[in-house]
Amino acid sequence: MAFDLKGSQINRLVPKDSKVLLDSNFIKIMNGRPIMLQKRQYNLLRLAINQDTLLLSKNNIVDYSLLMVLNKQTLKVRFGIIDYL
Repeated sequence: MAFDLKGSQINRLVPKDSKVLLDSNFIKIMNGRPIMLQKRQYNLLRLAINQDTLLLSKNNIVDYSLLMVLNKQTLKVRFGIIDYL
């Protein structure tokens, strides 16, 4: 499953059969629970997001999304910043 996350629940729900789901879909699917990461993975993700958003900020880019891909079989999660203007 792929999620385009913006940190908002306003107009952020699409039908369940959509290729990319949104924030409200994620909240419903996870029943409001967060994704648990090991401390090392959490720290790496946080560092990467901080570095990426700092670069976007320095270039006056303020609108972007976090793409999260969740593989239910392997329980692996991948992240990337997308849709930046």
